Amino acid sequence: MANPGTGYRTAGDLLLEMSFHLAQPGVYTSLTNPITAGAGVTATVGTTFYMYPGAQLIVEVPGNASQEVVTVITVPTPTTFTANFAHNHLAAVPAWGATFPTQEATDPIFTQAEMLQYLSRAQNEFLAATMCYYQRFTQTVSLGQIYQATPPTAILIDRVAASAINIGITSMARAGGVVTLTAGGPTNLSQYSTFAVANPTDSTFAGVFAVISAPSPNVITYRQAAADASTTGGTIQSMSRLYELTQEELVQQDRGWQSNYVGPLQSWFEDRAGLYRWGVGGLPSSNFPVELLCSVRDTDTLGLLDQFLVPDVAIHGVKYLALNYAWSKDGVCQQPQLAEFALKRYSQVVMATQRYLTAMKMGTR
Repeated sequence: MANPGTGYRTAGDLLLEMSFHLAQPGVYTSLTNPITAGAGVTATVGTTFYMYPGAQLIVEVPGNASQEVVTVITVPTPTTFTANFAHNHLAAVPAWGATFPTQEATDPIFTQAEMLQYLSRAQNEFLAATMCYYQRFTQTVSLGQIYQATPPTAILIDRVAASAINIGITSMARAGGVVTLTAGGPTNLSQYSTFAVANPTDSTFAGVFAVISAPSPNVITYRQAAADASTTGGTIQSMSRLYELTQEELVQQDRGWQSNYVGPLQSWFEDRAGLYRWGVGGLPSSNFPVELLCSVRDTDTLGLLDQFLVPDVAIHGVKYLALNYAWSKDGVCQQPQLAEFALKRYSQVVMATQRYLTAMKMGTR
């Protein structure tokens, strides 16, 4: 689930757009009476057309803290349905959703769960094709451990950085824009040295800084523009980029690289065979904190209120690939020509995104 996501449209928005393409009616009505949160609440609406037991609806306007997804329990009259509500709602708020009701009672052509799976699969296909969304991961390379686990959502590792120092922080006090940090051991940092504060108890202390002074081996001061505060926990780190090599290059440099290496990490490699893992060039002599910058995929499931990792400017490409899946499905709605058209629209968006990203990379060199 992408939350908060990179755009404004949700899975529910895209599902409603797709229902129009598939000539499927949807629900768009409003509450005529206020709702009090509870189980089995009867909601009165303008119409219950295209509602059925098990259908999911979105209640409330986007951005409202009370917006929620409810599942229809019963539809006793043309203007009432029952559902479990987690929030109170005023009269006149919308209740809507793409319910794909055609043949629902006997042999549904599409289901909401099926269409959400199409969307999730299409988004991950787009992310794999363009690698347009990146995430930073932190790990610890353990003493004597060459191979490391790749983050489960990673598509491709772009960069790896490691810190040769990993000193525990005893305390930090910020006053007048200057932080006094006391470490659990000698920092070996001097004036103008740069370092990072990682994982402090108070996250406002996290960041990368330059030393102003080092009055004692365990104490340093540095500037940080923020409110006065104090905290404990975290570590001092100093990340340096590792350079990617192949195992063959490591062997050419040192045939005993898996056991002879001693000292800070200098290189990394990827294992693309069998279990997809990454490794470091040599047997680590201690525990090293590392950062990975990876292009990532989203989760395999989406909810109606979930947003996307793909930004709004390209999300219509995801929609068309999901429509390709729907029109390629065996059944009365199979449309080979429309499926091919949707696939071409998706391919155009992929091509445009790849060209844009390539141009952006070239412009930064």
